[in-house]
Amino acid sequence: MLREQRETISSAVTFGTVQVHPDGNPIMVMADHQTTGSYSKIAQVISADLPLLAQTNLGGKVSFRLVSLRTAKQKHVQQQLAVHKLRRGMEQMARS
Repeated sequence: MLREQRETISSAVTFGTVQVHPDGNPIMVMADHQTTGSYSKIAQVISADLPLLAQTNLGGKVSFRLVSLRTAKQKHVQQQLAVHKLRRGMEQMARS
């Protein structure tokens, strides 16, 4: 359990926000999240990793690595290009 519990004013949270419950356990805010949260926020999962996080079982182990905003943007662009390529391929298959 955390040694010191402080009251935190509610603030906005978004898909991928990592909060810490007073018992010390992390909470990952997912797609069905509330709009505000009062637990301490310690991190934000980059958008490119959200699909992987969404596939993690409840109670499953996850690890984090600090990345720069530039890296997060690059990974987002790479993911969007891969989705576009997949969509284009599926459209071509549907026309054949």
